[in-house]
Amino acid sequence: MTFICHLLFLLNTHLLLALMPPHSVSCDIKAQIPILHYNLGYPVKKIGEVLGIKKSLIYKMLHFYCTHGLTHNPCSAWQGCHQCLTHMDISFIQGLLHQKHSIFLDEI
Repeated sequence: MTFICHLLFLLNTHLLLALMPPHSVSCDIKAQIPILHYNLGYPVKKIGEVLGIKKSLIYKMLHFYCTHGLTHNPCSAWQGCHQCLTHMDISFIQGLLHQKHSIFLDEI
């Protein structure tokens, strides 16, 4: 039964990927790679065809899985800085709201 569930998930995922524009691969798709390779014995080429992803990503995820037991790199740091509003930012937004009581975020 588990094999059938995985197969149905993969078929649905493959159909959705064919319809969607290019984007980063979701964590759910990445999590299926070790299951397909180690538990179900799929070769890398077949995983790429089923999930609609490149072989380089598959090898990268398998490397992370062997090294860390995860399908992402736990050593990668969060890029950028924490975003917080300064007093000047808050005053500006309050001024806009006093002028126009209902405003969309993209108008700020």
